[in-house]
Amino acid sequence: MSELKELAWTVQESVQPAPFEQLERRGVRRRRRRQVLTGAAAAGATVAVLVVLLPLGGNARSQQPPVVKESDPVVLSKTAEVRSVAMATAGDWSASWADCASQPCRYGATVSRHGSKVTGLGGALPFVALRAGDEPIAVAAPSGAALDSADPTWPETVLLRLDGLRTALHYAKPTADFTTGEILTDRLGGNGELRVLNLQDSTLRQLRPAGLDGARSPVRDNTGRWWVVTGKSTSGSRSDIAWTDDGGKTWAKALLDPANPGAKIAVSPDGRTVVASSWVDGATLEAIGLLRMSTDRGAHWTTVADKPWARGGGPVVFNGSAVMLGQKLSDPTSSLYGISAGRAKPLNGVPDQLDDLAGDERLLYGIQLERPTAQKVAVSTDQGRTWRTFEPR
Repeated sequence: MSELKELAWTVQESVQPAPFEQLERRGVRRRRRRQVLTGAAAAGATVAVLVVLLPLGGNARSQQPPVVKESDPVVLSKTAEVRSVAMATAGDWSASWADCASQPCRYGATVSRHGSKVTGLGGALPFVALRAGDEPIAVAAPSGAALDSADPTWPETVLLRLDGLRTALHYAKPTADFTTGEILTDRLGGNGELRVLNLQDSTLRQLRPAGLDGARSPVRDNTGRWWVVTGKSTSGSRSDIAWTDDGGKTWAKALLDPANPGAKIAVSPDGRTVVASSWVDGATLEAIGLLRMSTDRGAHWTTVADKPWARGGGPVVFNGSAVMLGQKLSDPTSSLYGISAGRAKPLNGVPDQLDDLAGDERLLYGIQLERPTAQKVAVSTDQGRTWRTFEPR
């Protein structure tokens, strides 16, 4: 059996306290802009674990008994780095890892939930950490730019869940709509196109929403409404804020930017506060075109004044306000900006080299790009005033 077709799982029962209780509190510092990570691996202990090869459903491998062997998975490697993370609570998270110390790169992921962990090893396909409601998951999607049933990497795909594990994704035909319970994402391959992940049958398909060009950055509020921003990634491209309450059958729209494509949208849990940004094509970093905000579920929109020059992460939206990582044109570091009452203002610094910003009003987080290898996630439980770090493995 080829190495690419091996799938290794490590299931660990954790009886330790939540990682935040074991970590020293870190001071809040201004961060430097994202840098390419190079250099030798940081020192660390090698941990031997049991790796269980579970059968893949629907192929010849499912006829074989599980194989158990000792191994050192990617996520425990001294030279591996965190590539993505998704958190629901302090103890419920997923993280994807890559070890590129030698070529080709090796990829892995860990899902932690309810005090237990499961670790998956993929072949040549990188994982992406996602959330399905309050459930953290990790997905290794087909590698092709287009979602094609003939893609030879489908047998290597992985859907990693702690409960009800499935070990392969299946192709489904493109659609213009989706159903309750399905997940929209623009992070599973392609060029940021919308894709629909169905956890019940482990299918992945392209979404082609009617009347929307270049839809991206999908986010769902607790009412079931899905929001996106639109606009082709070219200069002079109009962008809109769009939302649907019926699974994509119909979309309502509001103008985001008449001359720049949409970049990011975020929504409060109750769906009333919405913040969206456009970006200036061709600019270094993600220079913000317009920053727009609604506090009445999209009925009225305000252009945010005193916006940062570039977006470094977020926004993360609370009820009536939001925070985001922003950068001034004259300053290479990023600050945490607060957005409320139609204005943005710097609040404080953030941990050095914090990459992106996600979460909610209870929990903010991002990957800390420390040299020589990014192996920590920075977390704040007080809306960015103080931060802690932990290794998601």
